[in-house]
Amino acid sequence: MNRKALMNLREKAGLTQSALAAKAGIAGAAVSYAEAGKRTVNSVSLRRIADALAEELGEDVGAVLKALTDPE
Repeated sequence: MNRKALMNLREKAGLTQSALAAKAGIAGAAVSYAEAGKRTVNSVSLRRIADALAEELGEDVGAVLKALTDPE
């Protein structure tokens, strides 16, 4: 996962880490750990994060997924 893209998209959406996690239905620490590079995100959580960000930003989920998975 591209940590910088995750942080940038989350901030652009105006969400805190815990708010994004809640919206995505994942553990609160998952976003924090992902942004810090301390843990990888499984494919299910990645899709949930992308869905939540796409909804908040009014963007296509495919574009969000591409940004999140592009190499840093």
